[in-house]
Amino acid sequence: MKSTALFFSVAMTAIFVQNLAMMYMLVSDVFVRVVRTPRTWAKYGLAITVYTTLSSALAWVLNRFVLLRFDLEWLSAFSFILVIVALELLTEAVLRRFAPGLRKRLGSLMPASAFNCAILGLLFINVQMNTRSIFGTVYYGFFAGVGFLAALFIASSALERAAYSTPPKAFRGMPIAFITAGIISLAFMGFYNIRIPF
Repeated sequence: MKSTALFFSVAMTAIFVQNLAMMYMLVSDVFVRVVRTPRTWAKYGLAITVYTTLSSALAWVLNRFVLLRFDLEWLSAFSFILVIVALELLTEAVLRRFAPGLRKRLGSLMPASAFNCAILGLLFINVQMNTRSIFGTVYYGFFAGVGFLAALFIASSALERAAYSTPPKAFRGMPIAFITAGIISLAFMGFYNIRIPF
């Protein structure tokens, strides 16, 4: 029972309390562009989830067995960027070999997902919370990606409603998108002081 509560608290923390997009604001300009169509945000969110999960595992191994062992923590930023690059190249190679149609449909979405600052930020968050095992790190990475996907879904739904409303002329287009994202971010900040122990 205790382990179930622990898994639940980690998942809720990653999705709501420490949401990469809305709490840490680790998003790029791609965020506003991808939320415009449901198909795009779903693909982008799933790609981010895959990258957060896999990169969490690789970065944990690199940090534990190389950086900490040889006192090379000062190389962590460079090392994590190399992990992300290697993961993106590996994903490209696997898709080119086994699913060329999927690779063509995803197009530039895969590199944009891989090099999103949310993934690099997640790797640094995992290093700061050095209490987790590799399983805990991967679990947290997966639900951090799910949280990013949830933020994309909420932002997409809100922007769709804003598109059918009639805001003043000065607020149409990008201004209403940024105001909407700010309001959603404030809603997520309501979870900020919730401390779920894990």
